[in-house]
Amino acid sequence: MPSRINRRVASRESVFLRGRATGFTAAEPSVHRVRNISAGGACIDGAGHLKVGQTLLLDIGRLEEIAATTVWVRDELAGLRFAKDIDPLDAKTRGQASPPRGKFSQG
Repeated sequence: MPSRINRRVASRESVFLRGRATGFTAAEPSVHRVRNISAGGACIDGAGHLKVGQTLLLDIGRLEEIAATTVWVRDELAGLRFAKDIDPLDAKTRGQASPPRGKFSQG
C-alpha cells in the first residue's frame, strides 16, 4: 500500500470501472461508474443523491468496503476521499471468485 501522499497532487487514472457504494442509511447499495481513481480517492457517476460529508463503503475490483467520504457533488458526479490510501491497481483487478457453497460443494 502506498505511503501517505499529498492528495491534491496524487496521480489520477482515468478508468471505466464498476463500483458499488453502500451508505449507512441506505437499504440497498447503489452501482456507479468510477471515472477516475487515485490512491486517495475517486470520482464516480450517478451520485447526485449523495451529500457532502456522507460516509459510505465502496467496493471496486478486488477492494471491498473501502471507507470513503463524499467531498463534493456536482450534477451527477461526486468526489470521494478514501479514509486510507489504496493501491489503484487493486481497484482495476477483478476479485477472485469465491468457491461454490451449498449442497454441491465439497467440504
